[in-house]
Amino acid sequence: MALSDHPKIQQIIFEGYEFKMRDYIEKGINLFQKNMGNYVGFILLSGLMMAMCQVIPILGPMAANLILLPALTAGFYKTSREVERGRPAPFAMFFSGFDQIGAFVVIQIVTGLIILASLIPFLVSIFFTGFMSWYFELFSNPEAISDFPDFPFWTLILLLPAFYLSIAYQFAIPFVVFHKMEFWDAMEASRQIVTKRWLWFFLFYIVTGFIAMLGALALLIGLIFSLPAVFCMHYACFSEISRLESPEDENFDISDHLIV
Repeated sequence: MALSDHPKIQQIIFEGYEFKMRDYIEKGINLFQKNMGNYVGFILLSGLMMAMCQVIPILGPMAANLILLPALTAGFYKTSREVERGRPAPFAMFFSGFDQIGAFVVIQIVTGLIILASLIPFLVSIFFTGFMSWYFELFSNPEAISDFPDFPFWTLILLLPAFYLSIAYQFAIPFVVFHKMEFWDAMEASRQIVTKRWLWFFLFYIVTGFIAMLGALALLIGLIFSLPAVFCMHYACFSEISRLESPEDENFDISDHLIV
């Protein structure tokens, strides 16, 4: 479906919304606690799958980023939706995202190309500073390496477009999953909605990233608990902002349940 077929999504783009970080974190923790065993099992299994892909040269990391990661993310969101609604969420649902893998692969490729294109000014700037040649020389002939070249730190400003886009497209996959959008409409809906409160999203990902890091500090064992909890927080953020659920109507149509 096209973005134009979702008037309430367009309305949230024009009117905005309130960002409730604390609510998203609390709701995410509650979701995790309701289905903790399955969430932990999924993180362990998906982590093993990702690790196995990484050991395969070239094609393995590509498959992990283009296929596994978006499909597993979609399955996680689908499962979290059922948990949120108080319905049974069998473990197999975590892998239901592979049903829409074609759209997810396209999203990963297109967003990657757009972000890469936004990096061109930065890459050109560091090329002319001599940093690129110094970097390659460091690996090819480290003994003959010269002093670190002057690096104009103002060029870091040129990284901002890529940084902005990497956050702005975070909702693209759930828009495909729950709203049946085509890849470009999902990307644009995500970009325009996130842009309304981009700084809040930035802070939200910093906070949830810190929560995940706390799990890593606990001898990495804590990651099997902190990671799914953080992903539940991300789902809760999407669900609340789009008002994915409606308590008044059990037989709802998803396109009718976005913020008014």
